[in-house]
Amino acid sequence: MELISTTLRKVKARSGRSGCRDPLNIFSLSRSVQNQKGFSLIEMVLVLLIFGLIVLMIVNLPSSIQLIGVSKNSSLAKEIASAKIENLRSSGFENLVTGQTTLVDSRLSKLPSSSGTVIIEDCPVSICTQAEIDGNIKIKVAKVKVSWRENNANKDLTIDTLISEGGLK
Repeated sequence: MELISTTLRKVKARSGRSGCRDPLNIFSLSRSVQNQKGFSLIEMVLVLLIFGLIVLMIVNLPSSIQLIGVSKNSSLAKEIASAKIENLRSSGFENLVTGQTTLVDSRLSKLPSSSGTVIIEDCPVSICTQAEIDGNIKIKVAKVKVSWRENNANKDLTIDTLISEGGLK
């Protein structure tokens, strides 16, 4: 009996130094060493997945930057055209002169090779009914067009609106 208790003490002492969790299981020491050799398959798959995602982001970076520039120009053109439409509406119906004029806005210089036009015309029969045209209701069509050059192609943005003598009702 004393021999067994001495052996157990030696095993416990050895297992305490080696990092074995179960002092009575001699084989757990060899299993823990086997589990720590190299990388597991799951770790390798995760590393390859993360590496692949990083490469994919780096490859798509130039086209993403280009799309941001395209979106920026398009948004600026919309802002310029919308501001002019609101300016026309607030100026009053009596100040709307039928014809075409050049759009003047300092922000046009931020668009590459840009220009703008404002067209005011009477409401056509295809939009307004004949009763509206013949009657007391006066309606005009205002069109604001902003053009610019981007990626060796011409881009246009046009906003149309109807403006009546009495304003919005």
